[in-house]
Amino acid sequence: MYNFIKKTIDNYSISINEIRMVEKKFDIIFPKNLVDFFLKYNGAEIWLCEVNKNNNRYEVAELIPIKYGRLPVEKILRWDIDDGIVEKGMIPIARDRGGNVYYLSVKTGNIVLYYVDDIENPICISSNIDEFLENFIIKK
Repeated sequence: MYNFIKKTIDNYSISINEIRMVEKKFDIIFPKNLVDFFLKYNGAEIWLCEVNKNNNRYEVAELIPIKYGRLPVEKILRWDIDDGIVEKGMIPIARDRGGNVYYLSVKTGNIVLYYVDDIENPICISSNIDEFLENFIIKK
């Protein structure tokens, strides 16, 4: 278990079939390590964290569940693709308290932060999902 996980939520658990349905719906393939993470931690509550990149600190307040919750991957993807915020192949995985969203790019594996008030200038935070999660620092 990751140290930033505050608690898992039993009724948010997800099956591989539910993940495959979302993949099919959006014509996207989730990386295996992301699938494995969702199977264990879909909708888990986390401690308020930050990730450091190039001497800048970026807050991470919430992991986005594939299904369930108020704003799951399915809703965010539908809205953000329809609104032209992100291109196909981007998976929302986390957000900060301001509503800015971290996406995983299926093409590159990079984790990219999109600010709601500056979507034209996303910031590459990490080169892959494992590095992103391993670099969470719990804010005191």
